[in-house]
Amino acid sequence: MAVDALSDRGGKLARLSQETINRLSAVLPSCWSHANPIDIIGDADIHRYQQAVKILLDSDDFDGLLIMHSPSAIAPDIETANALIETLHQHPRTKRFNIRLTGLARTKQILLVKPLLKQAIPHIAPQRVLFPPSCIWSSTVATRNT
Repeated sequence: MAVDALSDRGGKLARLSQETINRLSAVLPSCWSHANPIDIIGDADIHRYQQAVKILLDSDDFDGLLIMHSPSAIAPDIETANALIETLHQHPRTKRFNIRLTGLARTKQILLVKPLLKQAIPHIAPQRVLFPPSCIWSSTVATRNT
């Protein structure tokens, strides 16, 4: 749906460089998409989310990143969000990109919004995934402004 929304507004998915694909392949299961949108696979734990985000932030392949998360027993919503906030906060290149987090359970969104605002990382309600940038995800998708 996010890719459709992007396309409907004239946006384009970013093309991943071979270097980024190789780096992601080193930390993701062999069945990952090997393209954008980046699917880190349903059994992803918090560490896999963090690794993939760091690899993407190290690249110059995209303008924006939409991190989509579906809570699971091994990647619970609040714990995953807090880990990603910390990862984004610590990475030196975070401010170069348009980054959004979405997909967290509605019942816990109120608990999530406060730390996101404190860290200045926007949160989008799942039903409002409309954005201008170039990367989505998590599945993850990357997009590129042309």
